[in-house]
Amino acid sequence: MEDLANEPLQITYSGLNKHLKYLFKETRMTGAERREKISAEITARTGITETMIERLVRAFYAKSPNRRGASTGI
Repeated sequence: MEDLANEPLQITYSGLNKHLKYLFKETRMTGAERREKISAEITARTGITETMIERLVRAFYAKSPNRRGASTGI
């Protein structure tokens, strides 16, 4: 194994930096695009959709005796 203690840090990390730049090279996304991508990944992984969550929240607030969300339209 190579002795890295004698290597300057710039040389040691330059290869790693190039690799990381390659791995994380993506085009810039807007916030909406990023949210859509994350939502799609979560839906694919869990099977839970935003519609399912909305139904659950609405059903919960409909049964809530306090109905604090009634004024907000939930």
